[in-house]
Amino acid sequence: MKFFKGAKEYLSAIRYYIIFSALIFFFAAYFGYTLIENSPEQAKNILEEFRKISEPIKNIAPLELFLFIFLKNSVAVLIAILFGAVLGLAPFFAVFANGIILGVFAYAFLQKFSLPIFLAGILPHGVIEIPVLFFAAASGFRLWRAAFRRIVFNEKKFSQEFSRAMNFFFNTLLPLLLIAAFIETFVTSRFLALLSR
Repeated sequence: MKFFKGAKEYLSAIRYYIIFSALIFFFAAYFGYTLIENSPEQAKNILEEFRKISEPIKNIAPLELFLFIFLKNSVAVLIAILFGAVLGLAPFFAVFANGIILGVFAYAFLQKFSLPIFLAGILPHGVIEIPVLFFAAASGFRLWRAAFRRIVFNEKKFSQEFSRAMNFFFNTLLPLLLIAAFIETFVTSRFLALLSR
């Protein structure tokens, strides 16, 4: 099966980077939550800004929304991997920024909605998207290590690591993002509608 081919071996190779990425993410989420907790007025402004940004998206057809989510997430994940070779800044920023956003929105949304509604809006697709973010960041960090060792020690493994990272992206991460986008478009909204009744 082409999809997920070699994923187990590659995930094993980047497992410590995955743990590192998860730690950054959850620290950032906690930091974002506590930061906004000390400024409740700012939480209201964030909700209002989110409403304004999401308003145009609500009016597009489900298929277009599905494609928009899939392409947006795919590009973000690809950037985290490709630019990982540049001092590891892209994967670090990707997990840290997303953690901050989750923490901030968790606090802001919980001021207006119940915990079940918040979880229904996050978990169905988040159980795929968040691990994919960790995997992509880990792949980017591993590329950074390969690039560093190529420059400092003249190890000729960067092209091999780059090839493995791209195979992982196309054969594993893209299919997962496709599933996550489908769930976010066609399943999450149903959960929210049921809980909002």
